[in-house]
Amino acid sequence: MIKNKSICGLAILSLLFVIVSVTNIFAQQQKSSLNGKWAVKYADSSESIMIVEKNTFNLIIPKVGKIKGMIQERGDYFESILSDRRNGINFIYGYIKNGRLEGKLQEQMPCSELKKAFKSGVADLKNSCQMPFTAVKKEDTK
Repeated sequence: MIKNKSICGLAILSLLFVIVSVTNIFAQQQKSSLNGKWAVKYADSSESIMIVEKNTFNLIIPKVGKIKGMIQERGDYFESILSDRRNGINFIYGYIKNGRLEGKLQEQMPCSELKKAFKSGVADLKNSCQMPFTAVKKEDTK
């Protein structure tokens, strides 16, 4: 009887240890793979720079200038809704694939900002337009 209680106690203690270990592993925050400076190339072959720090980003778009906002990363997917921009490019999203970004800039119709910034490659959808882009992380040269 005492032997069974000891074995049961050890089993419960071992189970609790495993639960605590697993909880700690999943509770640790992963460093964002978006953080850093990115060389962006758009579908029309124009280029720009995007800088991501913590949950914010700054993106320089040709003929538009700098746009900034909050960015969220969920696994290999990222998105940003630019709530302070009522007109113009208002959404950025995409995927992280092998250390490279594949994404799109999006603007609601009539898409004047995207059409002003890019000579070609702007895709007209039902209620919006999109401009595809890719980006690779630039090496720090400090």
